[in-house]
Amino acid sequence: MGLFNSSSEKIEYIVGLIFRQNEGVGLLLKINSKTKEIEKIDERMFKFSNAWENLVYDVDELLFSIENDHKIKLKKSIFFVYAHLVDRQSGEISPSYSEKLQEITKQNDLECLGYAEYNEVLARYLQEKEQTPLTSIVVEIDSPAVSAFIYKGGELVFSDTVAKTGNLTSDLEEIFSRSNKNTILPARMIMYDSSDLEKESSQILTHNWPDNLFIQLPKVEILNSDEVTEALVLEFKEQLFGQPDSKFFGKNILNKSETQVLEEEKTDKDALKGFVIGEDIREQKENITETLKDEQEIESETSIVEEPEAALPAQKSLMPAWLSFDFLKSKFFLDRFKIPQINIFKGGVGNKKLLLALAGFVLIGVAIFSLLYFFHKATLSVFYESKKIEKNVDISEGLTIEKSTETITEKASISTTGSKNIGEKANGEITIFNAGNEIVFEKGTELKTEDNLVFTLDQDVTAAGAQKTVTDEGDILTTTSKTKAQITATEIGTKYNIKNDVKLTIEESDATTHFARTNQAFSGGSSKKVRTASREDFDGIDKEIKSKINKKSSASLKKMSAQKNIIKDLTEIEIIDETYSKEVAEEADILELEVKAQVTYYFYDDNQLKDILIKELETDVPSNYSLNGENINAAIIRAEKDDETGDVSMTVEAVGEPKFNIDEVELRDAVRGKRAESIKGIVKDTFKASGYELSVESNFPIINSYIPVFTKNITIKVEPLK
Repeated sequence: MGLFNSSSEKIEYIVGLIFRQNEGVGLLLKINSKTKEIEKIDERMFKFSNAWENLVYDVDELLFSIENDHKIKLKKSIFFVYAHLVDRQSGEISPSYSEKLQEITKQNDLECLGYAEYNEVLARYLQEKEQTPLTSIVVEIDSPAVSAFIYKGGELVFSDTVAKTGNLTSDLEEIFSRSNKNTILPARMIMYDSSDLEKESSQILTHNWPDNLFIQLPKVEILNSDEVTEALVLEFKEQLFGQPDSKFFGKNILNKSETQVLEEEKTDKDALKGFVIGEDIREQKENITETLKDEQEIESETSIVEEPEAALPAQKSLMPAWLSFDFLKSKFFLDRFKIPQINIFKGGVGNKKLLLALAGFVLIGVAIFSLLYFFHKATLSVFYESKKIEKNVDISEGLTIEKSTETITEKASISTTGSKNIGEKANGEITIFNAGNEIVFEKGTELKTEDNLVFTLDQDVTAAGAQKTVTDEGDILTTTSKTKAQITATEIGTKYNIKNDVKLTIEESDATTHFARTNQAFSGGSSKKVRTASREDFDGIDKEIKSKINKKSSASLKKMSAQKNIIKDLTEIEIIDETYSKEVAEEADILELEVKAQVTYYFYDDNQLKDILIKELETDVPSNYSLNGENINAAIIRAEKDDETGDVSMTVEAVGEPKFNIDEVELRDAVRGKRAESIKGIVKDTFKASGYELSVESNFPIINSYIPVFTKNITIKVEPLK
């Protein structure tokens, strides 16, 4: 039975509400009853304003925003809840939470289609995705609680919830301690819905679990939020359009007592429409129980199949007794299936039937052989305790040091950063006044203005002496001589373009006897700031060119030999020739440099170094461990070369991680054909390993509890514990 009884196409919207302790998620689902498609068109997380106290109002705000944004009216809802909200004894939602869910549906005028528990939905999702019965521990993490569900062969055999502390592994150990003391837990753990799953999964992998819990280290998988949402949507789709006898969905949010009261008040109306509640589940469980009982009777008759150590109650191997490896090789099997003596040349219907039976037996044998030979594979990862040896080794002999020389040409260019002023000097004509005797002013004689602008004579100048005359009254009149000359400013700049009739004093002359004046305004003085190549620019380009030479030389040596390593501290670079495009302080925007250098490399053979280090470290290698070059990391921390003798000495930091010795051939022979649960003693006691992880690959789940018979199908990996 589905939600929709009409055969015509109908679009309907349903809201899925996910409730945690302090927050929730709203899923808007679009259902097409004709195409039987369900599409998640919106997903919104919302925080509880006051835990569950104001949950009704929080949900009302969520629904309002969804309806407003999508222009729809929501009439139906489904709930997804966490395990700690459900009473594990009664299997029903705790009354306090149940009342809130009822109030939500009533206040928001919603029809409740029921609720589903996260772990049940995800268990079914994983089984359908992997196409095999689920054998795993499902771990559910919410802010107040941690829940664990143990599935074996698709059946939930144990579950419990504890208050969450700061230590997840301690919480899980508390749950596991409440299970059957003889319970061996599945070596697969699936976690979901925590804010820090990566960190928590790492804690589980590195935790030292009690030996009686796991037969091998648990493998941790994480379901991300997208996978969880996909599981919820697919499960709801299955309930609407799939088989009606689902055992996961269709739970009423009311507890038993409340349901009985409503059933008395109502007729045949359920709070949940569209699903058969309870009956089909019981039928399925009864059928499964009967099947398991039949298999137990077969095993008790043959007494051949070895029981797994510390088996869970009501939990059995998935492989029937008639196909177990111990049974196939037993005398009981051979006695029962002796090949009859058949004379195929004699006629008769009886012989033909026997011949057909023999042919069928052969075909079955070939099929079983093919299954085991081609399709039954396993990977056994054996873990050992990691040992680390660290030592600084001084090497002065025994290691051959080679050298190689090559010529490298490189170019570099940088923008200049220096600056200076350039321009022309002002010049002009002056008149020298002389009130004394004749005098010669030499070229370069300085003349200075009142504001200390200095000029010099361009040429030697002879100033005639002054003329003296006696007047009628007997006075002596002196007439100064006037001599023209050219002068030039001592510096560049426009400030030397002085005006006409500017007085200048003459160097080392009495200003009352000798002085000069400009005959015109001076011109030609100019100045501007330009970029130049500074000393810092030369230092910078030298550094850059050396860096390029180093990189080029390293790349060249790597191409020559991948087996040899450069001793970087000993690399020598000698500049043979260098050409700069400019001089220091010369005007330039770009400075270029071309260099030809001779580079000498010193290198060693890595394998030879590893051989030396093995000899130094082998005395510290524990028993049952071995050390080879692949397990050693070496780093040169000091290297020196004697300039006179050319001898090289160096100190090497060596870190060795010895590998545990396991005879893989013997291990394959020891475990082949064994039940997966029975190899713990072989791996730990016989081969002294610290742990192991087993992965069996087969398209037939019925044989996944056994290790392949053929050793070629067993892959052995020896790895350190991390």
